Amino acid sequence: MDANLRQRIISGVIMAGLVLSLLLYSAGTAQALFIIIMLAMLYEFSAISLAGVSGAFSYVFWSIFGSLAMVLLLVYKYPDRQYMDLISYLSVAYISINILMLLVQKKTLLPLVPLIQSYLYITIPSVILLFWIRFNDDYGLTLLGVFFMIWGSDVFAYFAGRQFGKRKLFPAISPKKTWAGFIGAGIGTLILAAVFSQVLVHLPLIQWLIMGLLIWLFGSLGDLVESSFKRHFNIKDSGTILAGHGGFLDRLDSFIFAIPVVILYLNLVSHAS
Repeated sequence: MDANLRQRIISGVIMAGLVLSLLLYSAGTAQALFIIIMLAMLYEFSAISLAGVSGAFSYVFWSIFGSLAMVLLLVYKYPDRQYMDLISYLSVAYISINILMLLVQKKTLLPLVPLIQSYLYITIPSVILLFWIRFNDDYGLTLLGVFFMIWGSDVFAYFAGRQFGKRKLFPAISPKKTWAGFIGAGIGTLILAAVFSQVLVHLPLIQWLIMGLLIWLFGSLGDLVESSFKRHFNIKDSGTILAGHGGFLDRLDSFIFAIPVVILYLNLVSHAS
């Protein structure tokens, strides 16, 4: 095992242990965790998109201040399920537009008007997640499965790509990703979904499988969207805080694209029942 892979595994295990401990301890610690993560991602996003820009500090200030204001108002002060459903639809539409632009034009909205993009790309998914945690008793078990499927998808993609990867998936954006890795991630995610349906029985098999499918597709494409964003600004990693893994955006790019879609799906199933 090479030193870089060993470092990635060690730091990944430590990070996963910390995240899962705070996630499962209580709804309060879970919400605090994701607010901190949101702020870290906002800082990284601003640092990338505003590097060398005059008056960048004011953009960062309004990005963080506006995001905290949205969390306070929409999640804690004036929570409204119908309004949050509308926000979820708009978030999924924004995600879909970025994916469509990536596939057709090989670029996304993220480099445009950084302050607005920071709200749409990072803050709104965080608000949806925080609202859902606050008003969903099974948040911990569901997010446990979501995180393991996202991490498992990355692991399966890595090893399938190394073993069988020849044909590149999207060389203009991410030269290392292959079709074998993409397909391996899908198979691995669906296997994990089936396993979780037997362990975490608060959701049936079909819902776990659909969640796994959504996480695979939107998570994988979210990774490519963030890669396109970094390539636009000619950087390799969004940050250096996570040894061997880059920054928070690098590790959670799949999560922030997948979670609004998964929560919208779960809400639709809940409303239907």
